[in-house]
Amino acid sequence: MIKIFILLGNILPPPLNKYFYKFAGVKFKNIKKCWIGMFNHIDNYDPSMIFIGENVCISYKVLWVTHFDPTKSIKNHIIKSYKKEIVVEDDVFVGAGSILCPGIILKKNSFISTGSVVKSNVEPYEIVEGNPAKKIGYLENK
Repeated sequence: MIKIFILLGNILPPPLNKYFYKFAGVKFKNIKKCWIGMFNHIDNYDPSMIFIGENVCISYKVLWVTHFDPTKSIKNHIIKSYKKEIVVEDDVFVGAGSILCPGIILKKNSFISTGSVVKSNVEPYEIVEGNPAKKIGYLENK
């Protein structure tokens, strides 16, 4: 049933999509105070590994990956399976087409530029972009 809720969330328009993500197990600090754009793809392996804070804007076609599970064809190698949380703290913006990798924390007021591949934590007020995402500056208060 979880996979059906994730699938529906991935294809339904905002604001309906986030409610299907919640039914599947994604944790929200306040579901009414966030925006998730269309065609996000949330990993259906274990949606409870994702936490989304308040005043968060997740743009169009963001890929959320919470696990790595290599196939049996490489079982003789040292590559191990794992699953890790993705935490999006308050007041974060994630640009369209970004990829959020397992085990990251997007800290308060961070800004992820369009198309970024986030493989490590993003500090408060940091602006990151690229593959892998690198700091390019800081957000400033008005």
